[in-house]
Amino acid sequence: MNRSETMDVKAFPKIGANCENAVRCFFDLNQQDLRVYRELLENGPGTAQEIGERIGRDRSTAYRSASKLVANHLAVKLVKNRGGGGIYHVYQAVDPFQVQTLLKEAIEEWYNEVMNVVERTAGELRG
Repeated sequence: MNRSETMDVKAFPKIGANCENAVRCFFDLNQQDLRVYRELLENGPGTAQEIGERIGRDRSTAYRSASKLVANHLAVKLVKNRGGGGIYHVYQAVDPFQVQTLLKEAIEEWYNEVMNVVERTAGELRG
C-alpha cells in the first residue's frame, strides 16, 4: 500500500493491528494527516502556513490535512484576530485521550452496523 493512501477497514487486520493503522483506518486519514496531527501535538497550534513550514510541505497540503483532522474532531480550528484588523485560523490537536475515545466510538458504531447487516443476511439472501 502506498504510504499516502488511506486505509480500508477490511485491510486493517492484514496490515497490522496497531494504533496508527486504527486511527488511519477509522478516520480515513493518510500518513500526511497523521504527521500533521503529531506536529500539532508536539509543537503546539499553528496556521496552515506554519504547519507547512514545520513539516516541509506547502501551505495547501498542510491546510488539507488540518481540515481533515478538524472534520474528524482530531483537531480544532481557532479564529484569531489580527492586530490591525482581520482574522486568521490556527489549528490545534485534541488530546490523544480524546482521540482514543473517538476511536472507540467509531469502532463501536462500525461494529453495530456490521452486526445489523449480519442479522439481515439470511433473510436478504432468500430474496
